[in-house]
Amino acid sequence: MANFENTEAFDPDFLEHLRGLTVRLQQRKKMRQRGGQLSPSSGFTREFKDFRSYSRRDDYREIDWNLFARLDRLFIRLYEEVQEFHVHVLCDDSLSMAEPMPEKAVLVQKLSLAFGLAALVGNHRLSVYRVTDSIEPVVSSIKGQGSFQRLIEGVKSLRFEGQTNCQSAFSDFVPTRRRYGVVFILTDGFGASLSDLTNALTPISNWYAENHLIQILAASEGQLDSSSDLRFEEVETKRSLTLQISPEDSSLYEKMFEEFCDELSDSCTAKGVAYQRWRTSDEFDRLLLQVLSKGVSLQGDM
Repeated sequence: MANFENTEAFDPDFLEHLRGLTVRLQQRKKMRQRGGQLSPSSGFTREFKDFRSYSRRDDYREIDWNLFARLDRLFIRLYEEVQEFHVHVLCDDSLSMAEPMPEKAVLVQKLSLAFGLAALVGNHRLSVYRVTDSIEPVVSSIKGQGSFQRLIEGVKSLRFEGQTNCQSAFSDFVPTRRRYGVVFILTDGFGASLSDLTNALTPISNWYAENHLIQILAASEGQLDSSSDLRFEEVETKRSLTLQISPEDSSLYEKMFEEFCDELSDSCTAKGVAYQRWRTSDEFDRLLLQVLSKGVSLQGDM
């Protein structure tokens, strides 16, 4: 399959909406009582906050001499320590994300841009990866809002083809230990077996990071129409099967699908991984805030 060509996620109106949402939430952050970020990292940066008149007890090295030359008064520059994280966005790049329901791939692109922009606006490091049977970066350690175009180009390069082996891919992936990480995994949870992603949670739980797993599902996924014969095709392996479905079969399938999702959610909870089920029909802004509220690291950045 060639590169996924749906451009909905890169529509100027959507990108402008993302920027506006980020600005509004940054303003909300500034109105809150400021405090330290709660994470075990040594990666702090100093950001300018304000000026204050110089007093005898102040360190003369903090005097702003340029301001003195203009006003003939002594002022010192005030700073605050800001926690710098490395945000990692891991995108399921397999065929099941684009066929037969391409809206899942579009949602992965939109979320990659949203989490990425939150990181860049918050002055954090950002990397974005494609996940198949291995993990390959499409954006590596960028920083600052001026890097947003690089983020867009990286997300555009996602192909949504082939198979996913999360257990193999995540076992070999280690987020940097130089600074605390925030990891967002975007996947439908479908792999070579139903237990593939559940088994992959063990290496995920050992990462030096705050981990989020977002299960991407289409609006109708997990439902069966029993009014006619159905042809099932596993898009990643191309195995197919045609069955006559009764209403009882349809109900059983829906129950088993729900149990599969619940088991994934329970496994995430047991491993300390924040879980969110996200259907393509869900309200984007509301769930985006809900995902970020489950952690402490980026709450103020989105």
